[in-house]
Amino acid sequence: MKGWDIVLFSLMCSKCLHEGKYNITRLVEANDYWRLFCENCNHELLAVSPSEREKIIQGIALTEKYVPDILNAYKCLDKDTPSKIEFSRIKEED
Repeated sequence: MKGWDIVLFSLMCSKCLHEGKYNITRLVEANDYWRLFCENCNHELLAVSPSEREKIIQGIALTEKYVPDILNAYKCLDKDTPSKIEFSRIKEED
């Protein structure tokens, strides 16, 4: 997967105040969770369940698959593409 090197997290450590940029390859499996540690002091910054990690990987795969389509769609409309793409939960209908 090409997107593994994409920076996903920009986090500041609450212990040493180091601000780092991290990607999914920095997640370490420990005690049934995938954890991200500060690159400066090794303090735990983030813990995600295996299912959450899988969703992150699926999101990267979807982005890789469809971003070229989005770029082509904007090109056909003769509009600039947004400089920022955000992901969030889809609101479920009642």
